[in-house]
Amino acid sequence: MEHIVDLESDLDISNLSDRVYHHIKRLIMTGKLKGGQRIPEQAIAEKFGVSRTPIREALRRLEEHGLVVIEPRRSTRVANVTLEDKKHIGEVRLQLGILSVRLLAQRVTPVDCAALKDIAARCNECAESGDFASCFEADSLLHCEIAERSGNQYLSDLTRILDYKVQLLRNIEEVSQERLKEKIALHVPIVEAICRRDAPTAEKLMAKHLTDYYFRPDSPAHSLDKAASS
Repeated sequence: MEHIVDLESDLDISNLSDRVYHHIKRLIMTGKLKGGQRIPEQAIAEKFGVSRTPIREALRRLEEHGLVVIEPRRSTRVANVTLEDKKHIGEVRLQLGILSVRLLAQRVTPVDCAALKDIAARCNECAESGDFASCFEADSLLHCEIAERSGNQYLSDLTRILDYKVQLLRNIEEVSQERLKEKIALHVPIVEAICRRDAPTAEKLMAKHLTDYYFRPDSPAHSLDKAASS
């Protein structure tokens, strides 16, 4: 997953708080910082040569996104994803996903189709090569892009906010390559249905895609439930 963290050098971010925000977020998204782990504020301050002010500003933004928990007069830690959170994430993501494909199928353009097909193909390629980090990135991007292109900005904003929690969940799951390939197998059919403006089929496929992942008995989330209770 190192390549994602290394992208920090490609960012053109002049605001110190923004740079710190993206740095800490990537540490969390790539699993360098796990749930419950303390944010190393002093080390980050030294890395960027900044005072604690921009760090605290960045941490407040991360807290708003649900990625960190600020403990007054103590340390700031990466947010934990609980067993109950997994169920709730799946319930909300299912509804947002179905609404996203329904709305987009009504207004989709050739430009939308080209972009979504490219992301879906990229996700398949990463799964085939075993590049889990890039596959997860592409998967999140596909869901966020469908919501963004639906024309409903509120839906897009909610989808992106929820995606932070999805990323936290992924960092504590153990998924085999075959399971990963199975998980993203419906991406292409979903996009094809959207591009045909076939909303009912797109909704049905999206529902299956997300239900299989979050609520199937042998899904990663359920496997974690079993491990936690053993």
